[in-house]
Formats: sequence, structure tokens, C-alpha cells
Amino acid sequence: MVINGDSIDDLVIGVPRGNNSKGAFYILYGSADGITINDSIFEKNLGDGEALDEMGYAITIADFGNGNQLAVGIPGDDSENDFNDAGSVEVFSFFNNDIIFKNSFESQ
Repeated sequence: MVINGDSIDDLVIGVPRGNNSKGAFYILYGSADGITINDSIFEKNLGDGEALDEMGYAITIADFGNGNQLAVGIPGDDSENDFNDAGSVEVFSFFNNDIIFKNSFESQ
């Protein structure tokens, strides 16, 4: 699915066990020659993530009303209400090849 507005399909890969199980996701941007693994890769992990957060466990790309956006599941994220491993979903938007944090939804 296209996420950066260039009309060429891109690939998002969740890596929940990466980075000491803090998790991460990678975006491989497509080109006219297909998906390449060179300068087309973008890595995102939470700077404040903790071991066993497992960011990237579930990923979906959809139009949530503002163009294609990326929703990333973080099942082991602790809530602001001190519930351990309550989980959350972070939503990201895109502008060209830049990713912009949009919103966070956490379990209560």
C-alpha cells in the first residue's frame, strides 16, 4: 500500500522482538524498480520504550480520514494509569518520506 504519496506501493515490517523486545518497525519505500533495501528504509522505535513493549506486534495501513496512516500495536506498553502491559496503538501520518507522529491510544 502507498504510504508516502508517490503512488508506488511500500512495505512496512514490524519487529516486535527487536531492540531488546522494545520493538520497532521498518518502512521499505517502493520504487519503479520494486522495493529496494538501501536508502529507502526507515526505522522507528520508541525512545522511551521498555523491554517487552513489543512495538510492531500488529501493523495496519488504512485511511483513517486523513489519507493513508500507519497504526502500530504496542501490546506491552504500560498505560499512564500505571497498568502494566495494558497496551497501546500509535498512529503515524506521512509527508513525502517523513513520518509524523499523529496520536496514541492506550488501554485503560
